[in-house]
Amino acid sequence: MNGQTKNISISQKGGHLVNMNYYREISDEKMSPEDAIEIGKRFLAEKGYSNMKETYYMKQSGNVVINYAYQDDDVLVYSDLIKLKIALDNGEILGMESARIFELSL
Repeated sequence: MNGQTKNISISQKGGHLVNMNYYREISDEKMSPEDAIEIGKRFLAEKGYSNMKETYYMKQSGNVVINYAYQDDDVLVYSDLIKLKIALDNGEILGMESARIFELSL
């Protein structure tokens, strides 16, 4: 697969996406972590996860892993935390992780 690895976990009950991680070479970074944060917010909103607020991010090897928590007024609900891994070369969503079961399609 040309240095690419994809791992996906699907729940036995219901066949829902539990987590996904895609490893690939990252070319030159063309965007900032802040750009990726906005891409992640739009992605989550399009999938029905509105009011998500970034709480932390970690940049590594040409991608950024961003933690988003549901925000209800001034309260962040960490039990609804969703992590997204986003490539900084083209904004591709490379990974998702959450304690919740994803009822969304990629």
